[in-house]
Amino acid sequence: FPALAQTTNRFYAKPNQVQTLFYLRPLSDKGAYGWLFRVYPEPWQVISQTVVEKNPDKKMVQDQVVYTSDERPSFATALQKIQEAVAV
Repeated sequence: FPALAQTTNRFYAKPNQVQTLFYLRPLSDKGAYGWLFRVYPEPWQVISQTVVEKNPDKKMVQDQVVYTSDERPSFATALQKIQEAVAV
């Protein structure tokens, strides 16, 4: 069915042309927590989460963008950026 095969080229993008619209992946390692986040067309962001105590009865989670990039960082790079933020 050559005609059917040609329609796949018309209606389906090649794998390297497809962009993820929304990406959110939790990251955690050695007490460091965060997210790998992207909303197309914004850049990739590595977000670190830390617990902040306002008073003894109230704890809040504070999010901080620790790294941005136009290219998707590897899982190891994202974890490294979160660990560096926690160490500071």
